[in-house]
Amino acid sequence: MDLTLKKILLYLADRLSPGEVKELAEFLQQHPEAQSLLHRVEKHMKIRPIEAEGTLPDPQLVAAYLDGVLSRDAVADLERKTLSDELLLHELAASHFCLSTAPEGKKGSEWAQEEEIDWDRMVGLVKGGKDRPKRKPVDLPKVVGRQSKRVSQFRANRKYLLVGLGALGLLVVAVAGLVLRPRPSQRKEEVNNQFQVALDQAKGEQPGVAGNMPEATGKEASVGEAPKPMPVAVPVPMPAGFPPKPMVMPEPPIPDPPVAVVELPKVVLPVMPKADRETRKDLGRVTSQRQVLLGRKEDSTPWRRVADGGVVVSQDHLMALPGYTVELALEKGPSMTLWGNLPEASHNPMVQESEVRLLPPGTGVHGEFELLEGRVYLRGAASGQVTWRVRFRDQAWDLDLAKADDEVMVELALFAAGKSTWREGEEPVVEAVVAAIRGDVTVTANPGAKWRLSAGPGKGVFAQWNSARGMVEGPKAMGRAEPLWGRKWLGNEEGQASFRASLVELEKEMPVERIPTVGMDLALNSKGATPTLRHVALFALGCMGEYKRLLSDMGDEGQTEDRRQAATGALRHWVSEEAKRGLLLFNPQADAGYLVDRLKLTAADANLVVDLLHSPSREEIADKENLLGVAGLLQHEQLIVRVMAKRYLEDLAENPTAGKSLVRFDCRGLPPSRRTATVAWQKLIKEGRFPAKSGPELGAPEAIDKNGGKPRVPAR
Repeated sequence: MDLTLKKILLYLADRLSPGEVKELAEFLQQHPEAQSLLHRVEKHMKIRPIEAEGTLPDPQLVAAYLDGVLSRDAVADLERKTLSDELLLHELAASHFCLSTAPEGKKGSEWAQEEEIDWDRMVGLVKGGKDRPKRKPVDLPKVVGRQSKRVSQFRANRKYLLVGLGALGLLVVAVAGLVLRPRPSQRKEEVNNQFQVALDQAKGEQPGVAGNMPEATGKEASVGEAPKPMPVAVPVPMPAGFPPKPMVMPEPPIPDPPVAVVELPKVVLPVMPKADRETRKDLGRVTSQRQVLLGRKEDSTPWRRVADGGVVVSQDHLMALPGYTVELALEKGPSMTLWGNLPEASHNPMVQESEVRLLPPGTGVHGEFELLEGRVYLRGAASGQVTWRVRFRDQAWDLDLAKADDEVMVELALFAAGKSTWREGEEPVVEAVVAAIRGDVTVTANPGAKWRLSAGPGKGVFAQWNSARGMVEGPKAMGRAEPLWGRKWLGNEEGQASFRASLVELEKEMPVERIPTVGMDLALNSKGATPTLRHVALFALGCMGEYKRLLSDMGDEGQTEDRRQAATGALRHWVSEEAKRGLLLFNPQADAGYLVDRLKLTAADANLVVDLLHSPSREEIADKENLLGVAGLLQHEQLIVRVMAKRYLEDLAENPTAGKSLVRFDCRGLPPSRRTATVAWQKLIKEGRFPAKSGPELGAPEAIDKNGGKPRVPAR
């Protein structure tokens, strides 16, 4: 970086950005001479009596420097002078300090007294004080409040003009000296005269008198005649400064070598190719038997069942209903399983339906799809290495399986906003987990991160991504022997058998030619319908978005208690998937929505129902007063509110199952039974027996609450 005086002044005035401060600090740490300059400038950041000697600089030049209107060369020259001119450095630093600390709405003298500033000298500089006797006074009121004028280029660089004029004057003098210099013959005559004068003085004769020199006779000396002695040469005294010394021209400064410009290689982050969301083509077939798979071309078209052995097409939206496991075999060899989950049967609260949208595979990819919600299992192929590309939200991950029996699980869970934030339209927190089930899998995330997962204890089994944190975490080791991402249901055998029988009965009522909701209604209202069959059918209706049917059952006193509770659980799951669904039921800004307009609830009751539909945060679960208040709602006059309060409490019990509760209570009961149920729940809360200390048993990492950083309990 280039360290300038202006940057140091801005640093001392706390006017630099955090990034610039960090850069300057690193530079000062590496250059001790820069630290010395910083200490010098810091010493002059107060306007006190000046101890340094020298001539005060022109205030207009100081103002032009601080206003940033000087040329680059003028700024460099001025800052170079501050290295040796302490007075100039003092003026620049002190003036900058004044401008950066002067407050608004306070008299100058008061501010100067607080900041220990020599106010009299400042005013004297403007009006023409003792230290500026030749300066013309300036009318102070006309200056105050006026914007700084841009200093002209002539005024800013006038010192360079003076230097140029001085050089021109020296050149004129030199030329004049050459013109007035004596001619060579004249100069020779003057030297001879000086020589003759010196010779006469040596002989004791008067210089310049005729007859002193021997006359020339024109005769040469005869042979044998002794020659006359020649006069002795006497050194001639030269005039001072003669001959002139040759002028030594200063050597031109050696320019700094040019800075080598190093072109850094451009860093191009790998970007996953965009998905093909237009092409429709056959991708594979359904290989499972008597498992319900629903499909539709667009979100606005109705759901229809896909036949066993039926063809699956790219761009189709596919959904395996809760409790059903659907196998798909793709044409390129790999296979996938859509795993629908029943929380009450499997004791896995994380997901329910499995929803995907198949896409045409990209180059080098054997299977590609968008995971909308739920869980899928992906397997390799006998032909060799297989690459799956899974997309979710703004992510795109490639999963490489080397062997035919290698298997990987991908799960996408949604966690709805809490009751304190759903009114703001906060979208659910999304958490994705990828785990090695068998063998090894190499995962490449779209920012370029790459890691290897291996099935087995003590290894990096899984990794996760959370939309609140926006980053990939892993690989992580498996923390329990039976992770919740296994296929096996964890409930008791008797309960599992009842649910499996109900799934078979529901599948019989949903042939390919029948509208799925009609088959669900037939199963739900059949004479031999069991609580588990009603539960399975109502959860299937909830996954298909039939919220009106669910609300109708919740508020119907003619229905059984298990049916009302199953409808409530299905509705809670439906609300958790999108922020707008809670606002569809009740919009607090307009005091309107389905609960008010169609079910005729008051705005207060409608707001209460939607609050209870959203899963509580950890803080709300730990708040005894909140739980005691919910227990008190068991005595509310509206049946739908009592149903919601009961479901809210039962979902916080440890390992809840359909038809069982810590407190037996029928929501359509008379007021005495409601009071009894309220007292029973409140006693459990006060004694600390509810909610259970362990809470819901989660295998995958919990979602993070963006507001408080607290994990949420998945909605069921």
